[in-house]
Amino acid sequence: MKIYFLNTLCIVSLFCSSLLAQTPGVNQWKKAVVKIESVQQRYSPDQLDVLLQKKLDSIGHVISQHETADIRGELAAIKDTLRGTGLLIVDGSKIYLVTAKHLIKATELSNGLETLTDQLTIRTDATEKPTNTISLLSLTTGLSKFKPFVLSSDKNDLGIISFQKNDYKSTVAYLKQIGVMPIPLQAIANIDDTRTGDDVFTIGFSALRGGKKAETANGKITTANKSASNFAVALAVYPGNSGGPVIKNNKLVGILGYQSGITTNVDVAIHPFVKANAATATKASVIVPLLRRLQANERNPTFNR
Repeated sequence: MKIYFLNTLCIVSLFCSSLLAQTPGVNQWKKAVVKIESVQQRYSPDQLDVLLQKKLDSIGHVISQHETADIRGELAAIKDTLRGTGLLIVDGSKIYLVTAKHLIKATELSNGLETLTDQLTIRTDATEKPTNTISLLSLTTGLSKFKPFVLSSDKNDLGIISFQKNDYKSTVAYLKQIGVMPIPLQAIANIDDTRTGDDVFTIGFSALRGGKKAETANGKITTANKSASNFAVALAVYPGNSGGPVIKNNKLVGILGYQSGITTNVDVAIHPFVKANAATATKASVIVPLLRRLQANERNPTFNR
């Protein structure tokens, strides 16, 4: 990625002041979404243990420790590339990326620690000119209590990445230069604004044509329950749409999770181009409380260490 030596504070101020608090139009939504590619290890250590034992049982005779280690290494080397969409939002002068949790988190380890993606990159088509791929590799390094991301509980599929780490100053400058326009926090529905039958649309980088351009898809909310933190929506969606915004009357009401028929990241990897006509979405009202948790991390003196 090219590094641009710019006055980042000035860039961010201009970036945010130009947004105002107005309701974004469709074109601004397109300038706020990014394509995500996530490379993840397929199996957790617990899963590797089970698969290794099955392999050893199938061999039918005792093999050396070296051969056993080789088999485990082959299984551990299996990785999947997932594609999705993220939405850039701005709170004051702070930039964040909101997306589906499953694009950030790969598996759950037996000791309770999260396995993140080995590689996470974003790209945008906010400009007609080709843009660089932006690497967020530092997201997966130096994992301490005060992380640059926050993930929802497993009942939802939502994650937020902070661009407030010093590592991302050049990223923010580059996004501004290429015409990206994050959505202001005021465009997020902080209270539940989903009703069965509501017209909605999404914008994302579906696998239909290789995910090169952000495209819209129109649909309806099919199931909305006030007591639930997610809802069902009827939309033409592909892998690649996950993490994209669900928009009603130009307000963000949800973030797309898995499409219908897909329940795990392995399913996505095995069926990378399958079309579905429905998906589950996490309600946008979940975003702000999750964002405040992340901002508490940012206030800790060790956040940028």
